[in-house]
Amino acid sequence: MMYLLDCLLNFIRHVLDTIFARRINNSLLIFVKTNSGTVVPVGLDPKWEVRDVKEFVAPKLGMTPEELIIIFAGKELQDSELLEEYNLAEQTVLHAVKSRRRSFKCKPRVSTCIEEDEEFDDTKRAAVNFYVYCTSPCANITVGKIRVRCFKCKSGAFTLDSDPKNWNYVLKPKRITGHCEINQCTDGEVGWSEFYFKCSEHVTKGENDEAVALHLIRNNLHDIQCLACTDVRSKVFVYPCDDGHVTCLECFCEYAVSRLRERRFTFDYNLGYTLPCPAGCPNSLINQPYHFKALNKDHYVFCKKCLQGYHIGECLPKEEQLVIDITGYSVDPLLVSQSKWDDASKVKIKVSTKPCPKCRTATERDGGCMHMVCTRCSFPWCWLCQTEWTRECMSSHWFS
Repeated sequence: MMYLLDCLLNFIRHVLDTIFARRINNSLLIFVKTNSGTVVPVGLDPKWEVRDVKEFVAPKLGMTPEELIIIFAGKELQDSELLEEYNLAEQTVLHAVKSRRRSFKCKPRVSTCIEEDEEFDDTKRAAVNFYVYCTSPCANITVGKIRVRCFKCKSGAFTLDSDPKNWNYVLKPKRITGHCEINQCTDGEVGWSEFYFKCSEHVTKGENDEAVALHLIRNNLHDIQCLACTDVRSKVFVYPCDDGHVTCLECFCEYAVSRLRERRFTFDYNLGYTLPCPAGCPNSLINQPYHFKALNKDHYVFCKKCLQGYHIGECLPKEEQLVIDITGYSVDPLLVSQSKWDDASKVKIKVSTKPCPKCRTATERDGGCMHMVCTRCSFPWCWLCQTEWTRECMSSHWFS
């Protein structure tokens, strides 16, 4: 009997030592924040499952793991998912709230933003990133991370009803509905989301540590050539015109610097001094000035009356002003007609995809049989017939 008791005690001691070692040797420090403001520091291994976090945090909050839900970037984390799937960084804040027995079907998508109706292979999809301007401490263009919070109370304990589909959903608030878990805010009723960005290059300094989204700088997933130099670069600048003309970042810098020297920046009452698409497209003014700051380190300051350098007092008479060095920046109309972001996307979709017969989602077939199942609406259909999958399809051309 004593032998069995000793074996049992040794087994319990071994389990406790294993758990203790697992928690001591963890390599990532995160903070779990409740809707009452309580913050629990947790040292963890990215290989942990979400249920491990619940088991560690729940007793400290006076709850059971079953009562607890963990929210990150607008999504409820599922028990069986690994934390490393969410690309958590040092000192990331997770939100822990008491479950209200709601279920959320949206699959988390916290590190990528895919343009609406675009389809890419896995190697290109992994390369999709947000780019931001980190004002401090990096003071540079960096890879960013998207986050979401309640528009009303600014709490991160907010669950989205659907994912953002493109930049239009992200740049302006109150575009996607969701539920705020702060009782005093919406009391469980539908609320509105607000997206913001953080720099991924430095350890976060808290929830108020934000970066500026550079939504016109994107990875060149379509391999579009620059309209100025014709090179195909991995990172490009997509102008906000209807055609989405594309230049490499080096040519965008050259364009901005040449227009500064020529004093040919466009003045807009709401935006201040800015630039349009170099192809002369209407309604194409760059509306985020940090695009210039990120790519032009020495930002030139000049008088808006005489267009000369910054000065104190009255402007000099015309004859005493310095001669402006005009270098010029021109583009080939033929290249302009080819270097279009949206056109490349449409051609890619038209050539390599077919629409789901039910919801019309563009679908790409990369091998296998002709039996397709839509990832958006789960409709089973035939790649050849483009109708609902039937026994006739199975018997006639399943593998043809």
